[in-house]
Amino acid sequence: MQRHGRMVSFFGGPYVLIANLSVLLMACIVVVQTEHVVRVGLKVSNMPLILMPLVPAIVAFVVRHIALSCVYLSIYIVISGYLFRNMWLIETGAIKKYNVRYTLLLEASFHIFALICVSIYFLVVVVRKILELKNR
Repeated sequence: MQRHGRMVSFFGGPYVLIANLSVLLMACIVVVQTEHVVRVGLKVSNMPLILMPLVPAIVAFVVRHIALSCVYLSIYIVISGYLFRNMWLIETGAIKKYNVRYTLLLEASFHIFALICVSIYFLVVVVRKILELKNR
């Protein structure tokens, strides 16, 4: 059995670390795509919710579970595909006036799902600690 360094085991093992780094990479791609769609489609250069897609990536690093990271990665891929399609439609001129409502709704739903997951994770951790203290 191969031993990993402390940093790798801190992040939940090598596979979880690779999955979480992939989630972080896709989150950065989604942020750039969202910024492009908002800047070019809406002609607005500064939007306060532009970094919202990074929250699920941070949650993935906190929870450190491979299944959750894979779910987040697949959701990021779907959002990225949707944003790429919108970027293509805006650049080709097929959309004259872009409606950002669906994009923000999709990203906000993902954001809320991530916050629910981290809340459940913290609840489980607290319950485990209470049961551990009770059994002593």
